[in-house]
Parts: sequence; structure tokens; C-alpha cells
Amino acid sequence: MTVQTLAGIEAGEASEEAAVLPEPRFSPGELTDILGERNRPTEEQSAIIASPLTPRLVIAGAGSGKTATMADRVVWLVANGWVRPEEVLGVTFTRKAAGELASRIRAKLATLQRIASSDNGEYGFPEGVAGSDELEPKVSTYHSYASGIVSDYGLRLGIERDVVLLGGAQAWQLASEVVEAYDGDYEHFTAAKSTLVNAVMQLAGECAEHLREPAEVQGWLMDRVSEFAQLPYMSAAKKNPTQAAGDLGAMLRTRASVADMVGRYQEAKRNRGVLDFGDLVALAAKIAQDIPLAAATERARYKVVLLDEFQDTSHAQLVLFSRLFGGGHAVTAVGDPNQSIYGFRGASAGQLFHFVQEFPVRVEDGLGPASLAKAPTSYLTTAWRNGRNILAAANVIAAPLNKAAASEGAPARGPKRVLWRYLHCSRARQRRTAALFSDDLPPTKTKPQRLPGRPPLPPHSL
Repeated sequence: MTVQTLAGIEAGEASEEAAVLPEPRFSPGELTDILGERNRPTEEQSAIIASPLTPRLVIAGAGSGKTATMADRVVWLVANGWVRPEEVLGVTFTRKAAGELASRIRAKLATLQRIASSDNGEYGFPEGVAGSDELEPKVSTYHSYASGIVSDYGLRLGIERDVVLLGGAQAWQLASEVVEAYDGDYEHFTAAKSTLVNAVMQLAGECAEHLREPAEVQGWLMDRVSEFAQLPYMSAAKKNPTQAAGDLGAMLRTRASVADMVGRYQEAKRNRGVLDFGDLVALAAKIAQDIPLAAATERARYKVVLLDEFQDTSHAQLVLFSRLFGGGHAVTAVGDPNQSIYGFRGASAGQLFHFVQEFPVRVEDGLGPASLAKAPTSYLTTAWRNGRNILAAANVIAAPLNKAAASEGAPARGPKRVLWRYLHCSRARQRRTAALFSDDLPPTKTKPQRLPGRPPLPPHSL
């Protein structure tokens, strides 16, 4: 049997031969018992942990045990001899999340290796498990992984390995210089310089996340300006346009000018030989598209890929990973459409469900033409973190987002009281939160301190 993505099929690439894997020696539940862990995985978790090395989408809500499931899958794959620890890549958004995932995997692998080292044949671990503690899985953030791709393969696009990466303040300063020196059409500007600089930074990031050139955006906006000018209420010479129509025209022209500034900002970075964070993902996606060696090397390096918080990925990140690991590779994407929080920088919760199209599998059984199938989707529907009433309240708020959501989740905890209060400002929320916690905390012997000349802290202040 061979596995291949739709993108590879359309490009005429050769199919990847599925590796012949040994029969699993341990089920997820059996491995949990061997490791001495208290909580056995549920049926849903076990199905994901022991799934084949093919693409898979996992829909998992908050508190459903997705991090534990990903860590258990890595350990299960290693314990059954399907992969070595260093052949696993885990990617998530924040350093904190990456650290938590890496810590869990590392702790479980350490326990596995300790037991395997002292095993006298009782369990029959595959050869190499006991000595696999020298290397460990690579767990990274999306931007850090993109930075590594640019560093390793960027020279083929003319990007030096030691290229300077601008920090946020440095990038803002460069954009400010571009705005200050702008000599294009600016009669319609009404915003302050700082507002224009922020607009340049935002649009530059959006262009990078959507893999669009500023000139494309500027051209599209100017076409809209031309269409707007041809509307009847604008072309009639007898009457001036209304204030609203005039403001709309000025807004379109301002945005076109901002796109022009973004182009000049990009040119300024090239002239200085520097990059910003938005450039990293865009360049990494270009490398994945244009340099076959990158995909071949990364696939050989990482046999299993775990993509966490996939609902927050941008178009550029989707292109990056689908081109690198889109050959029917063992890519597991985990996400929750109700937790998409990075829409301001190009992420879309709807992209989560595009995974099954971007990572479809092709199955050849030798009896006829190859068939295409979407990547399978699994669900984690048990909520371990919150009780029934909290979930009910959250579901009421998230109801408009659930049009394409999975089946309803079931809480592991019983019903408890939910406190609901609207407070008009952050100070009131802080005081109320402090009051709730202070009622449950034991008294402390440490007295609150205050600086000289400052009034005493109010009760329950944070």
C-alpha cells in the first residue's frame, strides 16, 4: 500500500511507500499499566494513540486531555518500535505550551527507558528502546521551526544563515522611517504618523501570513477606488458627493498608500539585509514550495509530526507544513474551532477543517486505479477540567461558533455551582477575583507591604 497527498498526485510526484511496521506489542492501556500511571486512556484517546502512521485530524476542546494524548502517542510509538524519539516533531504556538508538551514527553520517555533498561524479558521491549535516552523529540513553536527552515535552506534563496532578525521595536522604527520619508500620494491622509506606522506593520504581517505581495494589495485597492469613482453619485458633476462617500473614497486611497508604504518597508529590509518575524513564515513557506530538498530532508528527519493548536495557523503556515509533510506523512493536527484567538494575524478557525483536504491519503490496493480519501477525523469529547454547569455556560456563549462543531462533549466531573457576574471595569474584576480566592485561602502571617507615600492597599486588591 502507498500513501500520497492530493498535492503530490497533481504534481506527479512518486508515491511514498508505507514502511512495514512491526505488530504493536502493547496497547495504550497496557503501556499505561507498565509505566505505573494512574489514569488509563479513554477509548477515544486509545484510538488516537494507536492510530496508523497516516494523516489525522483531532478535534479536542479545552480540558479534553489533548496534551496528554499527544505525549502518550509519542511514548506508545517509541515503546512499540515504530519510531525513535528523535524522529518525532511537535509544534505549537507558545514557548510555554512547547515546554509543557516537551516536559510531559520527556518524563514519560524517561520512565519507559528506565523500565526497559531493567527489563529481563518480561515485557519484550523492541531493541533500542532502553538506549534511546540520548536523543529526544524536537518540540518547537511554529515561528521557531520556520526560523530553522530559513536558516537551513535559505541560502538557496539568497538568505544568509546569519541574517539579522529585527525585534518588534526595531521593525517599528524602520517602518517609522519609511512613513516619514514617504513621498507618494498623501493628500487624503487624516491619521497621525504613529497610526500610519501601526497600519504599515499590521498590513506587512498580514501580507506575509497570506503570502501576498504589497503590490497586489495596492493594485486591488486602486481598482476599487476606480470602481468607486464611477458610481453614479460620484460621477455626476452637478452635485458633490456626500460626506460618507467622500470618507469612503479617502479611506480606500489611504489603504492603497499604506500598501505602497509596505512595499517600501519590504525594500528597506532587503537593502539592510534584515528580516522581521512575518518574513520567517513567508520565506519558510516559499522554501517548502520551491526547494524539493527541504521537503525530502525534513520528511526523512521526522517520521511523525504533531501540529498543536492547528485552528490558529495562518495560510502561510498551512502551506509550509502541507508542502513539507504532505506526502501522506504521519501528521496529526490537533485543534478546537472554538479556541481560535489569532484571527488578527491571519489565522482562521475554518482552516482547521481544511486539514483533511490538504493532507488527504491515496490508497493503492493493486486491484484498480488509486482512490483518494480525506484524512480521518477523531474527537476527544470528555472534559476533564471543568464541571457540567461550567460547560453548559460555555456552550451557551459559544453556540454561534458550533455550526460545524463536532458532537457534544461529556464532562468527567459532576455538576457544580457557576458564578456569573458582569463587572464594569478591570479594577472591579480584579477585586472580585481576589475576594473569591481569598475566601478559600488559609490566612497568611505575612503582612502586605506598601511603598512610602502610597495609600494602604484596599481589601482584596491584586
